[in-house]
Amino acid sequence: MSKNDGSISFVSGVVLGAAVGGLMGILFAPDSGDETRKKLSKKGKKMLKGIKEGAQEVGEKLEPKIENVKKEISEKIEEAKEGFNKGMNTVKK
Repeated sequence: MSKNDGSISFVSGVVLGAAVGGLMGILFAPDSGDETRKKLSKKGKKMLKGIKEGAQEVGEKLEPKIENVKKEISEKIEEAKEGFNKGMNTVKK
């Protein structure tokens, strides 16, 4: 699972770095208030799109792992049920 943690951290770092860099660039640019607000709005929309894409990518990577965990849990539940039933049958005899 450490590979997944690394990719999540990387995506988070890229998004955070882009956000901070974009914000700093806009705030220190010599533009009027109206122009700065327009730029902030545009950058915000771009960042939101990047965050959504990053989240989707992480979700796609995690989905097979989640399915495997669900399958393993179902198998363990079935094993437990079988063991319980065997135990009950032994006690009844």
